[in-house]
Order: sequence, then C-alpha cells, then structure tokens
Amino acid sequence: MSKDRRVFKWPKKENAKLWRYMSFTKFVSLLETKSLWFSRASCFEDTHEGSAAAFTVLLREIAENPPRESDRPSHEFIRKHLEANPKLREIVYINCWHRNDRESVAMWKLYGGSEEAIAITTKFSKLLQLLPCDCILGEVEYIDYDREKRQNLTRPYGLFMSKRLSFAHEQEVRAMFHIDPDNAPGVAFSEQVEGKQRCFRTPVGYPQEIDVDRLVDEVFVAPAAPDWFKELVKSICKKYDFKKEVLRSDLDKDPVY
Repeated sequence: MSKDRRVFKWPKKENAKLWRYMSFTKFVSLLETKSLWFSRASCFEDTHEGSAAAFTVLLREIAENPPRESDRPSHEFIRKHLEANPKLREIVYINCWHRNDRESVAMWKLYGGSEEAIAITTKFSKLLQLLPCDCILGEVEYIDYDREKRQNLTRPYGLFMSKRLSFAHEQEVRAMFHIDPDNAPGVAFSEQVEGKQRCFRTPVGYPQEIDVDRLVDEVFVAPAAPDWFKELVKSICKKYDFKKEVLRSDLDKDPVY
C-alpha cells in the first residue's frame, strides 16, 4: 500500500471494516451512477467543519505579531494557512464512513432515518485502492476545541480531519479531495470587480466513479425492515447486475431469555 497517501492517521488495521448508512434512494443512486458522492464541506450540518481550535487561534494571533523577526517565516506560513481556511470549506469535498466491526444502532438512526434504509460495508484497504490518488483518506480525530493543542496544519486538509468530542461516536473515516475553482466543472464566478478578487460558487458535491462491485462487501437492510423492502432491494440489485446478497440486520435476531 502506497505510503505517499498516508498524510493523516489511518486505522490500525488496513483491512478495518467500514460502514456507510444511507437511504434507499441513495443506494439506488450508488448503483445507477457507480459513484460515491463527495459533499462540499460547507454543506455539512456541523457548522464547525474545518474550524480552528482555541490553540490554533492562538497560533494565528502569534503569527500576526511574531515575537522575533527571525520567527516571521514560520509564523507567516501559519497565518496564510488559517486565512485560507474559510475558502477551503467551499472547495474541499468529503465522503464519510463509519469504522466499526459491528453495525451501530446510533448510525442506523442518524443516517438511515427509517426502516427503509440500507447499510453497505467495505474495508479501508479497498477504499484506498479503488479511489484515485488525489483522494486523501484518514481517521477523524476528536478533540476538545477549547483545550486541545494538537491540530494538523501540515496540509490544507488538516482542519477537516478533526471534530469536536461530541461527535466521537461517529468513529469516522473520511476520503477527501479539493478542486481548483478555475478548472473544475460547475463553478460559477461573479463579475470581476476592479481591485477585488472574483467570488465563486462551487457545486454542492461531485460524484466520484468507483468500481462498486469490488468496493462493497455486504448489503444490509435496516433493523425491522419489512419483508417487501428486502425483496425490493434484491430486485434493484438484480436490475443493476449487482451480485451481492442482501442481508437482514443482526439487530433483528431473536432474543434468548
């Protein structure tokens, strides 16, 4: 496995099991487009996506007023990096997975949303192998934004690989890439105003083509899903020649008293 892409923390085991929970319509879209959907960072529900922890803010203040002239180059790097961050939210695109050996009730409720939902599984090593090299993968680190002194600033993506402790239950693994607004499809620019940079509006997301047959290991229907829904999912898989067994959730197993 190429170490050139190991920019951020990876799971301890490269064959770590990953889950993606989704609605039925998103599952159909996956099969229809043979693509994973990458959402723009600024579209995420968590408004703190890509934000700076308190210590990072302190670094910014130091960068603006370095104690010694000799420190200016390194402080200048920090300042420029943090100044660019709000713009990065508009050009960074993210695809999210849940790392777990077993399925999660919480994830079903958060991202399935109903009994008519789907979960697919894969391995980290497969995701790494099948996505293009410009997609960077890593585990999200959950930190106390008021106290934490570690926040990865070595790459533009760094601030998007940490989240608040309140989200630790997500055990998230992310795949990310960024676009160049001048060359990417679907970017709308404002009129040039003298003395000012042009503003741009980027698409809410991009599909990334992937070999879905090789990517997906298992397909599960949501806990308590009715029989007709399981049969519908099997029918859709057959329509797209997607040869994976459709499984019932382990959470549906009968209890033993």
